[in-house]
Amino acid sequence: MAQVLPAPRLCIQYITTAVTYFIWRGATFRVPIATLHSRRTDGGLELLDIAAKCRALLLSRMYVQGARPGSVMAACLRNWFLNKCLLNPPKAAAYPTQMVHVRAYAIDMSYVPTPRSEDIPKLWRRRIYWVLHTMAVAAASVRPLRIVTLHPNHDWSRIWRNLITACIPDAVRSTWYMAIHDIMPTKERLQDCPHCKRPLYLLRTD
Repeated sequence: MAQVLPAPRLCIQYITTAVTYFIWRGATFRVPIATLHSRRTDGGLELLDIAAKCRALLLSRMYVQGARPGSVMAACLRNWFLNKCLLNPPKAAAYPTQMVHVRAYAIDMSYVPTPRSEDIPKLWRRRIYWVLHTMAVAAASVRPLRIVTLHPNHDWSRIWRNLITACIPDAVRSTWYMAIHDIMPTKERLQDCPHCKRPLYLLRTD
């Protein structure tokens, strides 16, 4: 469905809420969803960004349909001069707001490189996805990772690389990930939480 119609924001919110609930299951400390969406080399888990994924599917389908001679989409893109290399930055005001899909195509595809002859569709869709995700992160002004802010002198690129390449089971890797992000519910961590200001000997972590 995402390849045909823009995904409603409410549906995206429902799906994202279900995913985060499945991951954390009521945990006291969590890693922000924006961090989970990030690349593994940046401290994330490359969790799928639903909004960016739906948009990438729609844009890639429009591009493929527009490349077919005689199709309705080809005529539509040609009518709005979108069948060529798009200007960057795009001129969004040149497209009517009623044509949401055309306007989104003109704006977003201006930042996506044209697929090469050797590119397979899956890799090109993934390239669109990461471009859209990066643009969304930049627009939202996502704050740096909490743990990186607390310990700025650590070699975090090496820490994330070691976490990725370690030959360990996924369950152990998840535990390491939580420990590195300092979200394990230890007594000291609970004491630092403003909602859990109690003496250490009264805090239970079992």
